[in-house]
Amino acid sequence: MLICVPTTVGTGSETTLAAVIVDSKTRHKYTINDFNLIPDYAVLDPKPTLSLPPFITACTGMDALSHAIEAYIGNSTTKKTRAYALKVTKLIFENIYKVYEDGNDLEARSNLFDAAFYAGHAFTVSYVDMCRRLLIHWVKNIILRMD
Repeated sequence: MLICVPTTVGTGSETTLAAVIVDSKTRHKYTINDFNLIPDYAVLDPKPTLSLPPFITACTGMDALSHAIEAYIGNSTTKKTRAYALKVTKLIFENIYKVYEDGNDLEARSNLFDAAFYAGHAFTVSYVDMCRRLLIHWVKNIILRMD
């Protein structure tokens, strides 16, 4: 049995078949995809994320949004993935600014966890990674002016 507890609200890894291993010496990332990696249970508790800085909250939320966009426009999209993608988009737009401004807003954080969960589920079925990098770059440079 596999139980996952996410610590951010971006990747949706608590519901996907993907895992990333990072070589600590070279800092290279290696992706593993296998149906055995899909967790049996996910614990979506927003409390451990209360100490995340606003910048990390924004970037991980935009990561979930990028997964939703991929799930909506991807090559293997379905009615279900498009419905999840729309749900994710709504949840993110209704909650990301709340959490950015007030990191202690547990309801908004919980809604972002739901968004990441549904985005992860949707992009597991659909092709992803086309626009995520562009979206994160856009958030970093345009919205947060960090470059």
